[in-house]
Amino acid sequence: MIQVLCAALLWGFAGALAGRLMGGTLEPAILVPLRFFGSFLVLLPFIWRFPPQSKEFPRLFAIGLALTLTQVSYYLAIHLSSVATGLFLQYMAPVLLTLYALVRGESLSRPKLFGLGFAVVGAYFLVVGPQGLAGGLGIAYGVASAFLFATFSYLGMGMRAHPLTVLAIGMGVGSILS
Repeated sequence: MIQVLCAALLWGFAGALAGRLMGGTLEPAILVPLRFFGSFLVLLPFIWRFPPQSKEFPRLFAIGLALTLTQVSYYLAIHLSSVATGLFLQYMAPVLLTLYALVRGESLSRPKLFGLGFAVVGAYFLVVGPQGLAGGLGIAYGVASAFLFATFSYLGMGMRAHPLTVLAIGMGVGSILS
């Protein structure tokens, strides 16, 4: 539970800081590599403590690639539109994963589907507000971010490596690629 709370606090802090920095002087092309490298340094001890099996490296690289593209598209979305628009669109990833599960034949109860729909509508009004989604091309990057975030999440399912090791390697891949 403490890990979840720390992750939520750090994620929120990083998003708010990124929005503020991009509103000032930093472009996404500078901010994305800084975020990846800083996160990689913080998470590096987990790779040493919980090393992954060598057979998982190709999948770990794919996860890192998906994470990198998720972050790049997210930062481009908020740079070209607004933080609210970027966040709302990126966090449609669970909806995409749910739709994918339904297409694959998994069943979800009506209350769960209703709850998911209700959460999406509520999030829209909470985050976006009456002014609507702002930002032409930013919306396209936001949608791409949602698909990439869903891909990142899907690829991470069933990994044997420790979740923080997976994230650390993803950040390392992001540091190199960005």
